[in-house]
Amino acid sequence: MKYNMISNKLLGIPVFLIALFCSVSLLAQPGGKYSSSDKKAVDSFRKGFSAYLAKDLKNAEKNVQKAISRDPNFWEAHMLMGDIRNDKKDVDRATESYMKAYSLSPKFANKGALYSALAEKGRANFKKAEEYASLYKRQLEDPRLISDANDLLMRCRVGADIMANPKPFKPINLGPEINTQNAEYGPTVSTDEQLIIFTRLEPTARRSCPTPDGRLEDFYFSELKDGAWKTAQNMGPPLNTDCNEGAQSISPDGRYLFYAAVGRKEAMSEASDIYVAEKMGDRWINPKNIGAPVNTRSWESQPFIASDGKTLYFVSTMPGGQGGADIWKTEKMADGKWTRPVNLGPDINTPGDEFSPFIHPDNQTLYFVSDFHPGVGGFDIFYSRKGTDGKFGKPVNLGYPINTLGDERSLVISADGKTGYYASNALEGFGDFDLYKFELYQDARPVPVTYMKGRVTDAYTAASLEARFELIDLESGEVIIQSFSDKISGEFLVAIPVNRNYALNVSRNGYLFHSENFELKEVKDRVEPYRKNVKLTPVNTGQSVVLKNIFFETGSAQLKNESRVELDKLVELLQKNPTMKIEISGHTDNVGSKESNMKLSDERAKSVVNYLVKAGITSSRLTFKGYGDTQPVDDNNTAEGRANNRRTEFKVTEI
Repeated sequence: MKYNMISNKLLGIPVFLIALFCSVSLLAQPGGKYSSSDKKAVDSFRKGFSAYLAKDLKNAEKNVQKAISRDPNFWEAHMLMGDIRNDKKDVDRATESYMKAYSLSPKFANKGALYSALAEKGRANFKKAEEYASLYKRQLEDPRLISDANDLLMRCRVGADIMANPKPFKPINLGPEINTQNAEYGPTVSTDEQLIIFTRLEPTARRSCPTPDGRLEDFYFSELKDGAWKTAQNMGPPLNTDCNEGAQSISPDGRYLFYAAVGRKEAMSEASDIYVAEKMGDRWINPKNIGAPVNTRSWESQPFIASDGKTLYFVSTMPGGQGGADIWKTEKMADGKWTRPVNLGPDINTPGDEFSPFIHPDNQTLYFVSDFHPGVGGFDIFYSRKGTDGKFGKPVNLGYPINTLGDERSLVISADGKTGYYASNALEGFGDFDLYKFELYQDARPVPVTYMKGRVTDAYTAASLEARFELIDLESGEVIIQSFSDKISGEFLVAIPVNRNYALNVSRNGYLFHSENFELKEVKDRVEPYRKNVKLTPVNTGQSVVLKNIFFETGSAQLKNESRVELDKLVELLQKNPTMKIEISGHTDNVGSKESNMKLSDERAKSVVNYLVKAGITSSRLTFKGYGDTQPVDDNNTAEGRANNRRTEFKVTEI
């Protein structure tokens, strides 16, 4: 799969210059003449050049050295020697040869300065690279080449600045339970950080879907028990097959796995398609190709499902992008189909390649890798934050030494924003690529996210229930997250970003809904996860529900704007149950006189009824009553108890 074929190529330079990076430009000067008049030197040069084209570096070097010995001022021979040494990874001597050619003929051997700049940039010697790039620029007249040279100079300066300002970085190997002598990469971590899924590339005896190098990509997983990872296990069929699978993303609620695969019957491309599988209980079932318009005849891979449960980011080489592989997004509609993919645009995508999108559960911070945005290595990791207009801003390089002179493949960040998980072969691990974790420095962290975890059951039978979860921004009414509890176990996990106030609504047809309130707008750091089992009550006469997201102005019956989220859910329930009648009841704590409390609670209940009537609910289905402080549900001697007693409820009076 393309995911595991990210080469260590010299990119991150202007495309036009990449095309020039080849010393077969060692052509003679105009008129077909070489700079040397020594026939034996020219003959040796030609033999060396032929050997170089045949990739016979040993004979190429031998013959070119003869040419240089015959004529030390033969600049074409010095240029070719630079190419030979560069191909042999002898960067110091390659630069020496290039610059010798430049000194002999600055005009005709000007590319020697360019090659030296690129070679030095490739090993992060940015100051020297900038010096050579400046020499190259001095001889240029073509405006396009001057513009590209300026771009190269900018990249050298950015690289130098990144290297001069290293970021805190102490990677910790995840250990032999996860890592082996084979390559492990592409980690995905669940919101509660109790599960890790990753791709392992290992030798295989399976031959029904042969791979070029005899190795196969499979999914593995490990669970965290008592602070330690258990030995990773192959996820088996139907996820793993005789062909390659990889680049997976698990939804924040843990119920869906999106991934890339090749060689399947329903494939739309010979390269790679995106699939999704559902978890039911302890089993992954029913993998499906997500189809058009996401999958095309092009290469689609590296899907990542956002915390809202409906926005999918992925990588594709489909037409209409900015360059090579681009990051795109699509949304799942109510009918289960996906919208036409939208390119993330030139702020994120470039003429090069962008890979491995990861959008944090804060739904604001995007991490990805690129070989074109200015950095220090081949593929570097970047992050970008979403603005108020909903678009991602200018990418920021994650910095050195997180980014190295080689290629960084991907990065995922924990829900609390503090821990990064990534793969590297640049450290002393167990073999090939290993998985590591590290503490992410403050400036690069996303908005922290907490979560609520538990189980949904029938309030009477205790049977597990599949129920719908919606996390809604109380201020805007926007649905931030939508998911379902597990069909078999009833278990759920909902990510909850801090810095907003939310209503959480849990619903299922035939049951009264359940609501929770999370006041997190003033919270700047992660709060402790919420663990709560939700018991849904069947729709029956006499059953009541506390409306936890109904808010009034202080000492008033005036509904706050934030109340409309919960009230609209109540309208929806009444519309689905057209014969249902309810009583709205208002309740207070014991502060103040009984008369004033009774009056206030009655007026507040009436305000709710008025809202429902305006929303189209027939008034004959609605009654209201204020109970003041006569029906407390908690201790009025504590602030928390009094807050619980100040509430609005509805009770089913008739079905």
